[in-house]
Amino acid sequence: MLDSVSGPARSLDELSEDWLSARLSGCGLLGGSAIRAVERGPVVETPVTHVQPLRVHLAGGSSVALFAKVYKPYLVERMAPWEVAFHGLSLPESVREVSVGALDAAWQGDPPAAHLLFRDLSDTHWSTDGWLPPSVADVTRAVRTLARVHAAFWEDRSLSSALAGSPVLLNEMQAAAEHFPRLSAMLGDRLSDADRGFYERALAAAPVLHRERMARGPNTLIHDDAHYQNFLFPNDDPEELPKLIDWASWRAGWGAEDLALMLAVCSESRRAALEPVLLDAYWRELRDCGVSGYTLSDLWEDYRVAALVLTTRAIAFWAAGTSAELWWPKLVRMPGVARSLNCEAFLNA
Repeated sequence: MLDSVSGPARSLDELSEDWLSARLSGCGLLGGSAIRAVERGPVVETPVTHVQPLRVHLAGGSSVALFAKVYKPYLVERMAPWEVAFHGLSLPESVREVSVGALDAAWQGDPPAAHLLFRDLSDTHWSTDGWLPPSVADVTRAVRTLARVHAAFWEDRSLSSALAGSPVLLNEMQAAAEHFPRLSAMLGDRLSDADRGFYERALAAAPVLHRERMARGPNTLIHDDAHYQNFLFPNDDPEELPKLIDWASWRAGWGAEDLALMLAVCSESRRAALEPVLLDAYWRELRDCGVSGYTLSDLWEDYRVAALVLTTRAIAFWAAGTSAELWWPKLVRMPGVARSLNCEAFLNA
């Protein structure tokens, strides 16, 4: 049920019994039963959203576990429409198996308001504790999930309008280039001269490299926020693939962009150890899903381009007013990532 019934919620306070009844009546979750009470868990604050677990008690004595998500006011217009749109797509079964679909999602622009309601999977799945990385085996499962999604949309022309790119992407590189001088001045000696020079050259080259790679293909649908916390791993089956959540940044791109973003938060030694293992696992999963004509060497080249283009991300996050926990780790690590992969060769081409 993805159309407005009683209107999108502007805050978690609006999620009353009557509102939930109206929003959930068409998705089959309530089974025709009336909502007797709603038990609210503690609100979880993320850098961009407010999330709250809900235990919905039904008249027949049963209950269902949900969680509700609303965006912080400064990001509602920027991110919510894109996530709501994703949950309105008709997704292939292979993607539904490795993603968490919304029971209800709605957005309106005037005044800006959006909400998403999901089943609470915390009894059957786990996610990483803060930014603590999963094991190698679990990260390998995560990149296989990404490969499943990418393979399903590999060079898929039927989604050309949906894959045109989100507003976040279209404005990101320009915003990064425009705001970097101010960020550079603010950081002062916290940013080395070598890294400052690297960013100046990377910001000039990234838009060109991105356009050339998109024109060359192959392209697909990417998540574009595939850090560890956006994977839900099953509790009981170590072979089952994790599920992807938080689809607010999905867009057209090349698959290695998701891999580069995932590995950018790793320490240098862990990233260097993981890269060959994960890129090989990802490429093999693509092949097993029917993707052909794309070699492991092609993937490595795409990964290097993606790592360089990703250098603009931290600056764009800072320009958007997000907290330092989102942009600072990437800002200080990405020059080293790019150098270790010899991405500076792209700057001298």
